[in-house]
Amino acid sequence: MQIEQDKDEDVATHTFEELRRQWIKKYNLSRENITKLLQDYGNLKENGAKPTWSYLNSVYFVLQLVTTIGYGNITPQTSSGQIFTIAYAIAGIPLTLLALKSIGELVNIALRTITRPLHIKFHTIQCDEHICDFAEKGNLGINSVCLILTWIIVSAASAHLEPERSLISIVYSVFVTYSTVGFGDIIPFENHQYVFMISVLPGLSFMSSLIDSVVAYMEKRSIMNSTRCVKLANCLSGKRDARITTDGAQQDTEVVELRVMEST
Repeated sequence: MQIEQDKDEDVATHTFEELRRQWIKKYNLSRENITKLLQDYGNLKENGAKPTWSYLNSVYFVLQLVTTIGYGNITPQTSSGQIFTIAYAIAGIPLTLLALKSIGELVNIALRTITRPLHIKFHTIQCDEHICDFAEKGNLGINSVCLILTWIIVSAASAHLEPERSLISIVYSVFVTYSTVGFGDIIPFENHQYVFMISVLPGLSFMSSLIDSVVAYMEKRSIMNSTRCVKLANCLSGKRDARITTDGAQQDTEVVELRVMEST
């Protein structure tokens, strides 16, 4: 074993010397400069690049945590950090989801207030209350879709900050972020974290408003279908009762006529 280790060291030393001679000849560098350069490279490779933990990175990590996006590019490495992450997530995730839901409802109220005049102008005269409310919720869902698509386009418009990525990749990464999927294969604005912090909360709020409007639309549609079924059942029941009443009246008339004939 020692002989093999010595052979490996001899091979490594020979390779190092050969590489140094080639660099001296090719780049006209001194032996000391080449030796220092290779030593620095070896230390960097062995120790790795140590990331700096700044306040901006802290906010970036917390946003990924409480919004459940979780790209995985910033993770706790120590036991105390992992315990703190668990405790912070247990308290922070429900509060964040509740806040996003409330903001999404406020966004829908604002959209409904803005579009109500147009809705009243084109629908109120032509439909009853239930159908008009159903159409309004459908329009609200369409407006929410347009809003989130607009925000995705606005977020992707800053693609010039990262010119090495295509526009499709930027749009894909932004959508994955706002839907809280967070694959982590492409991280939007990784080198411009402040842009991410500015855009992520409105994007998540608009996505929440879209989900809220779709749920309201489906609930209203379910109620309308149930109402139609009840009306149809009542209508069929009324026709059956009317037919029974008519048949009974005919039978009574026949009995009276029969009695009159017998008396005569």
